Amino acid sequence: TLWRATHAVVARASPYRTTLYKHTESTVGLNGLKETARAIRGAGVVANLGFEGSWGLADLAVLVVTGVDANSYLHGQTTNDVSALDVGAWHENALVSRTGHLEALFTVHRVDEELFWLVGERCDLLHLHAHLEKFLFADDVEILLGDYEFVAIIGDASHTSSESSIDVQSFERSVVGEAARLFPIAAGNGGARAAVIEAGERLGAVYVDDISPSLELLRLESGDLRISVDFGERRRLLPETAMENRTVSYAKGCYVGQEVIARARTYGSMPWSLRAISFDAPVSVEVGDDVVNGEGKKVGTFSA
Repeated sequence: TLWRATHAVVARASPYRTTLYKHTESTVGLNGLKETARAIRGAGVVANLGFEGSWGLADLAVLVVTGVDANSYLHGQTTNDVSALDVGAWHENALVSRTGHLEALFTVHRVDEELFWLVGERCDLLHLHAHLEKFLFADDVEILLGDYEFVAIIGDASHTSSESSIDVQSFERSVVGEAARLFPIAAGNGGARAAVIEAGERLGAVYVDDISPSLELLRLESGDLRISVDFGERRRLLPETAMENRTVSYAKGCYVGQEVIARARTYGSMPWSLRAISFDAPVSVEVGDDVVNGEGKKVGTFSA
């Protein structure tokens, strides 16, 4: 089953192709998508994320986790080494079930010793929120779904944004494989939003009003997985996705699902795996179509 593709495939293969075509025809057009992609991979863009109407990787949400036991609680519930994070640092992380099936992808940002921000696609964060609340008993931890939207500077301009005089809290994060700086904006604070957008433009970033379609295209190219789209009807073990290379610490000790992940690493390859396929020219495929080799044998299924 496949999870990366070229731009030629995405518009046809994505379950969101109707939305992509809608955005393409009514807002920026296909040339606009290409220009945005070039800007993201080049000088950079400044864009709104997590606002009403955004979708996919542009629909970000944040969980604020705080308390004396926040570090140990997150460390025991997620796949990466939260305790190893220094203040100001971040990493990619995941939530898996006890059977090792991937349930949420997100980044963890350590704000101070007892305060963490967990950032990810909204549908993943809502699932993660429910899980963390469900298993919270005696630990001194508070978990809140933050009422924030984001302005993001993505690409080369994000490097200089950290050194500029933008007087808004921010943190680093990767977006579609590019360095980015995210500025959380409290709902209704239009002044702060405008200030960050203006500062991003001064740094050479191009303002993009609706970046959702472009991120959906580029996330396939960069290998950013979306559980809600790429898995179809089948749950996937984390080692089937290749995301364990970015989200798992094998030295941290016990966490929910750890035994299954470790066993998969010890005893070899998985019978199923999500992998990339690219084409030299446009092809017509739909999600669910078989992938066949030169001998006509089925070797996979298009999933996105």
